[in-house]
Amino acid sequence: MLYSFLPENINSSDLERQIDAFIKRCPGIFDTSKEYFGNFSGLVTGKFGINGDEELLLDSVEFKEKFLNMAKEELSENERLSRKDFFTLIHIAYGLCIRSFDISQSKYIFYHPHSDDEWNLLIADFPDLYFIAMTRDPRQEWTSWKKIHALRMGRNASNIPRISLFLTEYYYSNSCYILINLVEKLKADHIRVIDLESFHVMNKAAMSHLCSWLGLEFDDILMNSTFNGQRWYGNATNLAKASSFNPEIKRAAWLGELSTLEIDIINRLVPGSISYLNYEVNIGEYFNGSFETVHNDVKYDSKLLLAIHCFLNVSGNPLLVFPGIESNYPMVKRVGRGIRNVLKMGRTVPISIKLYRKLKGESLNTLLNTMASNERRLLSGKLPPQLFIEYYA
Repeated sequence: MLYSFLPENINSSDLERQIDAFIKRCPGIFDTSKEYFGNFSGLVTGKFGINGDEELLLDSVEFKEKFLNMAKEELSENERLSRKDFFTLIHIAYGLCIRSFDISQSKYIFYHPHSDDEWNLLIADFPDLYFIAMTRDPRQEWTSWKKIHALRMGRNASNIPRISLFLTEYYYSNSCYILINLVEKLKADHIRVIDLESFHVMNKAAMSHLCSWLGLEFDDILMNSTFNGQRWYGNATNLAKASSFNPEIKRAAWLGELSTLEIDIINRLVPGSISYLNYEVNIGEYFNGSFETVHNDVKYDSKLLLAIHCFLNVSGNPLLVFPGIESNYPMVKRVGRGIRNVLKMGRTVPISIKLYRKLKGESLNTLLNTMASNERRLLSGKLPPQLFIEYYA
């Protein structure tokens, strides 16, 4: 998450401090052994390169120098640098540390917003932006998250706290509600919605369409997952290494992997989201205008059990190491990671307490009512078929 942290304007006297703050905030993009990709007890399968055993390293000093040189040229005409220009120069400077390229030939910055409140700022600064929404059937989404929770908690996938299912659908509903509002603000032909499984099945045809849509030249490198030009093997919950499309991906695997109760709960929680994204659900059966029946699937009679489950959902089991990954690291690093996990546990306690308060008593009722209201709005309309990449298959 970056854009919402940048000041609207940055004075020349404050420029160096701001770029130092950016480097400090994002250490993982300069050394992937830090943060997300280095968290081998987290959700990733490994490192980078053909053999999956390399870190990505980029000199932050060189990056800062390139950034400041370009920023000073911009500031020669204006004493302040806008958030949009600061953001743009960050990407150009970073790219130039990887390889030489003609800046004038660069048409886009690819950015993944990680916060709801970033959208208003982005649209204000980039009113003509192109938007790609990657979606997944929420029932299939839960089959994946259930495995992730099982790994993080050290539990069997059939023994995941029920609030984890509810929260997954709550966040899903919230994302769809953001999407319906976002689509109204963007140009109609600046939007594509891509179902993950359809993307795999369409394969090169899907990527070629996106290139044509964006006015870009197709390149075979787009058929593999890469960071800074180096191969990456994804974050599959089965820890399998895969860096390319899988046209044989099993469609609607959730039908055979979820219990009837799980499917029923998801259908009752997010029928509007499912329908809005053109997935199949019996609206008449699952949406009755209230969430009273859902409350029984979410509420806890024991406050202690709710508190424990909130902590597990936020932290997982800090004493566990993600299986299949720890063997790639020396004992010293594994012990160090274990100590950091325990320390991190203390930092997640306030988040767990906040979640606990959100999921008990009247607070839960308020949350459910908000979710129900959002789902009703989503039921009121469907995305036009020409926004979906399958339309162009």
